[in-house]
Amino acid sequence: MSHLSESLRELPAFEPPADGWSRLQQALQPAPRRRRRATAALALAASVLAAVGIVRLMPPQALSPADPEIAALMQRSQALERHLVRLRPQVVVWDARYAATTQAIESDIAMVDLQLNHASAAGARTLWENRVSLLDRLVATHQAAGEGPSAVALAPAQQEWSL
Repeated sequence: MSHLSESLRELPAFEPPADGWSRLQQALQPAPRRRRRATAALALAASVLAAVGIVRLMPPQALSPADPEIAALMQRSQALERHLVRLRPQVVVWDARYAATTQAIESDIAMVDLQLNHASAAGARTLWENRVSLLDRLVATHQAAGEGPSAVALAPAQQEWSL
C-alpha cells in the first residue's frame, strides 16, 4: 500500500476543466425523444409477441368445431372432466396400482391434448374419440379407487394415440 500511496503523491497536479461536470452530465443523459421511441417500440413488440402467443396457446376447446360429432365429443369430454372434479376428493387413499394407472392415463391425455393442438380437421375426430375414451378410463379408475382394489380391471398403461 505504501508503494501505491507514494506513486499517487508523485503524480503531477491536475486542474480539471471548469465545465467538466456539466459536459459529463450531458453526455450521460440520453435524449428524451430517443427514450420515448425506444419505449414505444418495445411496447409494440411486446404486444405483438403477446398476441401471437395467445393465439398459439389457445386450447382446442376455444375453437368452434364445424363437425357436430366433434362438438359432441368435446361436450362429453368436458362433462367427464367435471365428473372427475367431483370424484377426486372422494378418493382418500390410493392403491399403488390405481395411482400408477391414473398417472399413465393422465399422461396419455396430455399427449392427446398436445396432438389436438396441431391436428388437422380430419385427424381431430379420432383424437377427440381417444380423449373421451381415456377420460372414461380415468373416471372408472377413480371410481374403483374409491370402492376398493377389485372394483375394476385396470387397463394397460401408456398407449400410443396418434394418427
